[in-house]
Amino acid sequence: MRESKLFTDSKRLNIAIILLIILDLIILIMGLVYIITATFQSYHVDYMGITESQIRRFNPKLMVLISFFLRMVGFGFLSVSIGGFIIIFASFKKREKWSWLLYLIQHLLIATPLIWITLVVGGLSLILVIIGWILLILGMLLSYKEFFR
Repeated sequence: MRESKLFTDSKRLNIAIILLIILDLIILIMGLVYIITATFQSYHVDYMGITESQIRRFNPKLMVLISFFLRMVGFGFLSVSIGGFIIIFASFKKREKWSWLLYLIQHLLIATPLIWITLVVGGLSLILVIIGWILLILGMLLSYKEFFR
């Protein structure tokens, strides 16, 4: 009887894919939170020392603009996560080298400024960013030999 496979015939690559799927799920959830709420998170208020209502009193149009920016961040997260899922399921599991590089570059483009701003602003998202970096590094290291033997 033949053994069933999860995504590929490689245990290492399967673990890497699972880690990267978890990463993209976290990014997807973060994106949806920003898109749906389009409001300050508690760590934004803690950092700035000003609430949305205070900004609205100061200048209502400013809060509208900030809400648009927050939604843009959410859609950025959403596009990275959906792109990640497409890469994983379309070509990563087939060990196409370009997909490994594209996945890494795509996620580094959002992760690098995200870690910087999160270190400045702080908050709960710092934990998620650190978890995200760990998942990305482990997923890419575990899968490296599968792509570049």
